[in-house]
Amino acid sequence: MPAYFIVDVDVTDGTGFEEYRKLVPATVEKYGGRFLVRGGPVEKLEG
Repeated sequence: MPAYFIVDVDVTDGTGFEEYRKLVPATVEKYGGRFLVRGGPVEKLEG
């Protein structure tokens, strides 16, 4: 069954998040998943 996973993250622990981020691709691949789009740097325009 297809599913989409959308995430918006506010990182408060950069070191911990970097360790977690390195593990994600292997987990996604293990279950047959693939990335359709991955984010990059964000430029805040207002607010």
